[in-house]
Amino acid sequence: MKVLLVRAPFFASRRKVLLSEPLGLLYLAAALKEKGVGVSILDSALIRPRRTADGFYFGWPGEELERILRSFCPDAVGLTCQGVSSLQGTDLVARTAKSCLSPDVPVIAGGIYPSVHKARILEECPSVDLAFQGESEETFPDFLRRGLPERGDLSKIDGLIYRCGGAVKVNPKRHFVQDLDRLPFPARDLVDLEAYMNSGSVLYGLGSKPTLTILTSRSCSNHCRFCNMWMIHGRSWRPRSPQNVVEEIALLVGKYGARHVFVMDDSFAHEPERAKIICRELIRRRLRFEWNTPHGISLKHIDLELARLMKRAGCVNVCVGIESGSEWVRNELMGKGLSDAQIVQAISCFKKAGLPVYGLMLLGYPGETDARFKESLAFISRLPLSAISAGFVFPFPGTRLYDELRAEGVIGEDFKPPLDDFLEPVFAPPGAVIGQLRKRHKMLLKRFYLSHAGQVVGELIRGKARWITGRGIKALLGTKS
Repeated sequence: MKVLLVRAPFFASRRKVLLSEPLGLLYLAAALKEKGVGVSILDSALIRPRRTADGFYFGWPGEELERILRSFCPDAVGLTCQGVSSLQGTDLVARTAKSCLSPDVPVIAGGIYPSVHKARILEECPSVDLAFQGESEETFPDFLRRGLPERGDLSKIDGLIYRCGGAVKVNPKRHFVQDLDRLPFPARDLVDLEAYMNSGSVLYGLGSKPTLTILTSRSCSNHCRFCNMWMIHGRSWRPRSPQNVVEEIALLVGKYGARHVFVMDDSFAHEPERAKIICRELIRRRLRFEWNTPHGISLKHIDLELARLMKRAGCVNVCVGIESGSEWVRNELMGKGLSDAQIVQAISCFKKAGLPVYGLMLLGYPGETDARFKESLAFISRLPLSAISAGFVFPFPGTRLYDELRAEGVIGEDFKPPLDDFLEPVFAPPGAVIGQLRKRHKMLLKRFYLSHAGQVVGELIRGKARWITGRGIKALLGTKS
């Protein structure tokens, strides 16, 4: 059997997007290869974008897509749909596969969108036959092994979304791989790795040298009210062993020549001792590379020993999810369970270790009054952060935030904003308007960078401020962001 895995074409608000190897597809491809399935991968992110009325489109023209599909002639097509911006591209690839290959070729979707929106993936993409929720390195290969088109009782397949009797059925997602060491490393040999490594995509200061990514654990134990991570990776944090992690890093650095590595975990330091073992082994093996934590690192378990080990092991900066400078908003509204004291203590450890800290903020959470926002401004201004990034809250279906907004009538059942990139507010919470949220965004950046002007200018002069964004510099200079 031959399977073609495709990152669905998508729209973006900017011409240049972060380009890194598609770990989800590469993990799935490795699992399929292990079962003897022939696999090829197509990545729309590698296509030069075209400007359209809806933004920049990353994908293939119709005739070229037909030619590519015919040249691969797969027995099944797997599509990863990462969000609202990928819906149109997902349906396009599915329709094209049905028309130029065979109406009977199975088209199966996965990724963030089906994991979060469930039945809507089949309702909005009629040519997609089936979809899997969450990770599927075990369920997808097992599904294919049942034989096509005979697949048995679909109601018993974990996490499957399918049609039956004119209705869309959604099976509960219960199974998640507990021993992640059993999974083969991502099949990076199936893609043009140079295109990703040397794309020049910079993320918080890294990416100017050959860059690859790694995931050392899955999910997060915090379960914040706005976050949908548990819908994709389950509710329990699952780590890989330190030995398994270091072996893959050695492969990235030794075999592939990576000099920068993005550690894409949501909770790298959830078990501090595990993180320390990883760092000690990286130091012992003298692997020469730099790394950071772009998705943020939990501040609940940081001590000075871990911070110093991370620095010695090649970490050059850390991102931390503060979300709000108001402890009440952060914990009572967002449900993060992170105190001001924990934030101050953890950032202090990183600063003592010589690690710049990048604060990640969320604006527009329902219940954040002007008074609470001023409280947030004051706290963030006092923290010894090197830089901040601020986005807007997005109500993902399935989260407690989404259910609360639906119950209050703030958003409807058909809520579907054009893009889900956190760069623009997609709803106005009760008592606020969109313009007010944008104003708060500008105020936050300006207040932070003015209060940290001496530190920022000093780091710029010393050439150590790789992580400071263009928006931050504009805020510091008082120009429009």
